Amino acid sequence: MKITEYSATRLQLRAFPWGLALGLIAVMAVPSLMAFGYLRAQMWLAAAVLAGIALILLVGCFGVFVKRQVITLDRGTGQVTVDQRGIFGAARKSYALQGLRGASVQATLMKDDPTRRDRVNGRLAKRRPDVRVFRPVLVWQTGRSEPLIEMYSSGPAADIVAAAINGWMEGDPAPRRPINLPESKGGA
Repeated sequence: MKITEYSATRLQLRAFPWGLALGLIAVMAVPSLMAFGYLRAQMWLAAAVLAGIALILLVGCFGVFVKRQVITLDRGTGQVTVDQRGIFGAARKSYALQGLRGASVQATLMKDDPTRRDRVNGRLAKRRPDVRVFRPVLVWQTGRSEPLIEMYSSGPAADIVAAAINGWMEGDPAPRRPINLPESKGGA
């Protein structure tokens, strides 16, 4: 997530999952290219099946997972808005800025299935390590919390977003970096 505006009256953060989008395009390219090859060979049924698979990957995965998000905290309007735009349209959530205490990070643990079987010999497979994933949430003085992003991630993005929101809420003149992250040369 990137800070696009940071002033005394307004904070705006934007996110677009470029890595996921490019990965899905790469996966979709395989059946698309195969369908094109079958078309050139005049194998119509195989081409239609592969084109259908590519279309399902494009529409289904892009529609569910690839969304541009813009989070705006505006003291002038007294609102927090979370805008999402994907191929199926746009959605907007608005919250009152009044009573907002700040932001926090919500964590969960993704555990490996202990009954997962090895594909080759049917034996129990070696357990993969559990992965802790995070997402930023808004926290009100009443204790209510609202996630800013639907999906969890394993990177530092949730810490960066929470630190930026908390710094802005406290009136810091510049974006605040989380204290538990090393300094990066590329910026947030």
